[in-house]
Order: sequence, then C-alpha cells, then structure tokens
Amino acid sequence: MLLDQLESDYHLDVVSGVKKAAGDRARVVVIAGGRLGSAELPEARNGIYSELEQADVDGFVLLTGCLSNYSGRATLETFVERFAGRPVIGVGVSVAGAASVTVDNGEGVRQLVRHLVEVHGASRIALLRGPRESQESEARTLGDQRALEESGIESSDRFVVRGGLERTDGTLGVAALLDDRGLRPGTLDAIVCVNDEVALGAIEELHRRGIGVPRPIAVVGFDDELAAEVANPPLSTVKQRAREQGEAAMTSLLVALERNQPPLDRVVEPAVRYRESCGCRFHAVEARSPTSERPRVARTCRLALIEKREAIRTALARAAAGRMSGSHDWEGRLLDALAAQIDSSEGGAFFWEFERLARLQGKNRGHPLVCHDVLSALRAEALSCAEVEADIRPRLEDLFQEARVILARVAAGLAMGHLDATNQQMRVLMQACLEQVGSPDLGALEVILNEHLPLLGIDEFCISRPSTSDGELREVVARTRGSRRVGVELTLPR
Repeated sequence: MLLDQLESDYHLDVVSGVKKAAGDRARVVVIAGGRLGSAELPEARNGIYSELEQADVDGFVLLTGCLSNYSGRATLETFVERFAGRPVIGVGVSVAGAASVTVDNGEGVRQLVRHLVEVHGASRIALLRGPRESQESEARTLGDQRALEESGIESSDRFVVRGGLERTDGTLGVAALLDDRGLRPGTLDAIVCVNDEVALGAIEELHRRGIGVPRPIAVVGFDDELAAEVANPPLSTVKQRAREQGEAAMTSLLVALERNQPPLDRVVEPAVRYRESCGCRFHAVEARSPTSERPRVARTCRLALIEKREAIRTALARAAAGRMSGSHDWEGRLLDALAAQIDSSEGGAFFWEFERLARLQGKNRGHPLVCHDVLSALRAEALSCAEVEADIRPRLEDLFQEARVILARVAAGLAMGHLDATNQQMRVLMQACLEQVGSPDLGALEVILNEHLPLLGIDEFCISRPSTSDGELREVVARTRGSRRVGVELTLPR
C-alpha cells in the first residue's frame, strides 16, 4: 500500500479499511514515500517507490489522490506504469492503468451548496479551491459550480480563491476574500472550502477578525475528519467514508488475485453532515429524542433535572458508550453542576466540571470527542426539562454553546501537547540512533528501538539492510506482537 504520509484521519481510516479487508488472507506492507514530486515541489522520499518496481509482491493499493495532489494526472499515470503486469487499484482518483475506488466528490459538494442556498438562504458563496493539479479538488469545484447554476446564482471569479490543502490556506483564503477582494459580511454569505483543514483555518481567521460563524458567514468543508466534530462551531462537511473506500479497494484486489482477473472500479456515495457551521441548529446526536419522559411534578428546569436524575444519568452513560475513563460517577457530577449553574447568574460549576472531564480524557489517552457526544445528550435532556420553564431555554443554549467553546479549546491544547511530545520523542530517538552509526553491535540499536518506537504508537517494525554477498535486504532488527512475525518480506535490489 503506497501513500504520501500517515498523518491525517483520512490516511488512517483508509489504512484501517485495507487491513480489515485483508484479515488473514494477505499481508499488507504500508509505505509512506511522500507525494509525487513535481518541478515546483520535488520530493526526495520518492526513491523508495523505485525500489518497489521489482519487489516480490502480488499487487498494489495506491492512495492516488494524496500521491498526486500537487503533481497532476500525467505524473500519476507515469508512476502507475512502473507496476505494469501486477494488479493496481487506486483510492481517491481514477487513473489509466489501474482500477479505482472513488467517492463522488462533485455530488457531495453539490448537495452541500444546495443546502446553503435552499435551507439557509445563501446567495453570495465563495470557494476556496485546492491545487490545480488535484483531481479531487477540481471535481469539488465542478460540484460547486453545478449547484450554483442549478440555483440560478451567477458565479464570479471575485468569489473564488486558488490555494492549497493545509489549514494555513484557509487563513490566506479568507484574507484574500476580505482584504484583496473587498468582501464583507453582507456581501459574503458563505465560504465553501476544498477540505476540512482549509475550512478550519478559515473559521480561525474569521474569529480572529471578530466575524462570527455561521452568522454572518457560514463555512463548510469536505472529509469529515475528527477535528470537524469538535470544532467551534462543529463543521458542516462531506464524509468521504474513507474506511469503506479502503475496505472496498482491498476486497477488489483480493478477488482479482484469486480469480486472475483485473480488479473492478467502484464509486462510493458521499454522506453530507450538517452541523452548526452552516447554520443548522442540531447535531446528529442532538437530534435524537430524549430518552425519558417530560417532568411530571417539577415546575422549574432545575427541579426537573433533579426529578429525572437517574434517567438522565443513564442517557449520558449510553452516549459515552464506555469511552469515559478515570472519573467515578461523572454522570451525576456533571448533571449536578449543570443544575447548580442554572440557578446561579455568576458561578461556573458546570463549565469547570465539563472542562475537568474533557481534560481527564486526554490525560487517560482517551479523546475529548466523547465529551461532545455526552454534551449533545445532556443538551437534549436539559431542553426537555426546560419545557416547564420556557424562558430558561436561551440561558441553556448559551451554557451549551460556551461548553462547546471550552471543548474546542481543550481539544486543540491536547492535540498541540501530543504533537510536542511526539516531536520530542522523535528527537530523542534520532539522537540515540545516530550514536549507533558505525557500531557493529546491533544489540544496542534493538534496545533503543524497542524502547522508543512503542511510545510513538509503533508496536511492530522491521529494520533491514543489504547483505554484502547478494545485495538483497536482510532483516537485522524486528519487533513482533504475539506470535505473528512482523518482518517485511520483500526482495529488493541494492
């Protein structure tokens, strides 16, 4: 399996789908050799791909979209030609010489833009495009244009900014729209972004300028990464169903090998996720009906929460689905804190307890996203209790919106802390390995790798080097898990 890098949720989801389909029927070797280089963007890591032309493997799964985002179709087709004679299936974009599993990028964006127009009344819609060489980006651009045409909205170059695929491109895109093009709230209703990373950058820049999302400017993305759900506000986007794509690609490849026939193409339908960043009020979890009946006796929201305490605790536990760790009776404490803050115009008991719970998940190597699901369930139950005290509802909505801001801040802090820790661990590992350069004793290298790589989430690995006799790679250090050996059994030229 060849891809540019193992970094985003998208990458990990596709790999997970491939491994699931492979099961015990095949060994999957994942090689992240960088995106395919171009004259403007050379990629030295691509050398590993040349070594694979004669590798002793039966077939290839390529993340064609990621590999070619900055190099284009021609470079991708030349790359695929290297593996002629063995089945190749691409995930992301179609390419000559290989079967493909793709998502209907254009249709996903078309549905999202039509939703902005028909549900939220947007008519002045900007587009932050990706690289010209990216086929996925261009397909999404066509979907945007099609939706505008169907809605009778004339497209204008003033509303389109060409950029990249990173979060900074969202920041730069907003700056181009507001500073260079002179657009402002009132002349701009919504921004459609090529992916979630760009959308999150756009939201950050709008907030920095004091402009609210979704009012006055809505923002939507594409991918439905984990960060989209915990963003402030949660991001409306298109789910690629990346895991399903990976599973379909590997299944098609295995069937092709068993039947000695070319693998088949497949198009996966996208799934649109409408959240608060486009103006929709309810998240999918929030839209569920409360699990308990409306209060029978209570005449205030606070007393209703107390009356329904056990039923609400059950609903919160069900939303957490066993993912909340490290806190005894967290359901009761969170509910009691909410009831206390409803009665107080100043105190922050609920905010404090919710932030403590979110940080605890990060400390215990969980993910604060579970707190998002819990918050959604608690909101649904609290609004049910507010039926007995109608004027309390706006205050409740403010409390839950502030809790979302807290969760987004905690999630961002945890992500930055994790990145800093990983970088530090990588520096320690690299220094330790460099100290072993030239040493004939591989025992010390094995100790170093066994100590440091698992801390980076790498439980299994194999290090090889060419033998002096025939030039083929020989395993020198390896780590296995359980009884299964992990050595990458490839025969490669020197």
